[in-house]
Amino acid sequence: MSRNQAAKQFGAAISAAINWMKRVDETGSVAPGQMGGHKPKAISGNTQSGCRSGSGSTISPLCGLVTELAERG
Repeated sequence: MSRNQAAKQFGAAISAAINWMKRVDETGSVAPGQMGGHKPKAISGNTQSGCRSGSGSTISPLCGLVTELAERG
């Protein structure tokens, strides 16, 4: 049975049948691929140390926000 015939028999789009068979040929499975992925945190613990200005005791408003967000994770 061709891919076109299988698509018609099961009421699927021809392009879907072609893509499914392409995935089977490449991976051996019709399981969907991974969507998205791990995204690392935008603020690391080292960011806080770079925010200190002057003597090290004064923190600018933006750096205070960065510190607070880093603490929240």
